[in-house]
Parts: sequence; C-alpha cells; structure tokens
Amino acid sequence: MKRHNHNKKKFSSNEAPPEINNQYLQDLQNWTDNRYNPGFYTEGNIPPEMKYPKRPMGLLLIFFGLLTLVLAFGIKHNGPALFAWVVFIAGMLQLVAGLSVVFKIHKT
Repeated sequence: MKRHNHNKKKFSSNEAPPEINNQYLQDLQNWTDNRYNPGFYTEGNIPPEMKYPKRPMGLLLIFFGLLTLVLAFGIKHNGPALFAWVVFIAGMLQLVAGLSVVFKIHKT
C-alpha cells in the first residue's frame, strides 16, 4: 500500500523557500554561505558550533584538551622538553576554548 504525504508542500523553482525562524539554523546557514570567505570570521563573527554551548563542541574541546595535557606530561618524562611544552600549550588552549564555550565566557 502506498503512503501519501499530503502535508508536504512542494516549491517551484521560482518560489522562495520558507523563512528560517530558528536562530541556530540561521547562523548555520550564514556559516555555510561564508565559510570560504577569508575575512568573515576575523571581525568578531564566530561559527555556530562555538556560539551555542549546548552543542558538543565545548565538551569535545575539554576532552581533547585534557587528553593532550596527559600526553604532554607523558612526553615530559620520556621525550624532549621543548616538544612537551608545545604540546602542553596546545592542550591548555584547547581546554580554555572548551571551558569558554561551555560556560559562555566569550561575547557573542
């Protein structure tokens, strides 16, 4: 038996799509339109995954920041000191970025 979806509205090629009411979806569309624009995100605009802390990006940054710090301490005992410091700084930057996303420390 064939199902019919009568609620689905079809748009012709000359008809505009419906307006997006969700701010996250608007920001995501804006990011999609400007992700290859070289100067768009240097003027204070941030990507939507960094702007909305309920997204998993902040938690991923915290997780990988902590993992990188653990690796830095492992390298410190068994490897060159300069490389350990570089890995430590990268881990701290990831951790600070993740905390700022989760706790909304940045300004939007």
